[in-house]
Amino acid sequence: MRLQGHRDGLQLIRWLKADGRLHDVPVVTVAGDTFNRQREAAARAGCDVFLPKPCLPDMLTNVVAGLIRPARG
Repeated sequence: MRLQGHRDGLQLIRWLKADGRLHDVPVVTVAGDTFNRQREAAARAGCDVFLPKPCLPDMLTNVVAGLIRPARG
């Protein structure tokens, strides 16, 4: 699947999640619009974590580390 032309963030998430090679890649959205409709739209698109702006660097680092850290059984 090829991504062509201008896409917004939600379109990019849907494209990533539709690609069999990339669908397991975690997606974090950091957005200034913190209304529930934006959060819900991101979740429907396949976003794994939604963080509101401003987002402290430590918070983002911890979220990303939690997503890429191998699960312990």
